[in-house]
Amino acid sequence: MPYSDDNTAAQMLANIASIEIPPIDLTYLQWLQQQSDDWLAARGLERHALHERQFLPRVILGEYYRDRFLYLVERARDVGFCD
Repeated sequence: MPYSDDNTAAQMLANIASIEIPPIDLTYLQWLQQQSDDWLAARGLERHALHERQFLPRVILGEYYRDRFLYLVERARDVGFCD
């Protein structure tokens, strides 16, 4: 998976701010805000510091895209598009 822990160092920032990422049902910021405090802390983030112009590590962006992709697959299954 692009932007995974296997091939991307944690300190490598995505070169795109949260506000520039097209939403996939949820904006990147909304998705981040839905994560638990433990999840955020494990990635060096603090809930009160999250904002839409923030540049975050690529691995976190990769987690967002993976989660949203799995969400779309689930929605497609729900409407009978795929098995």
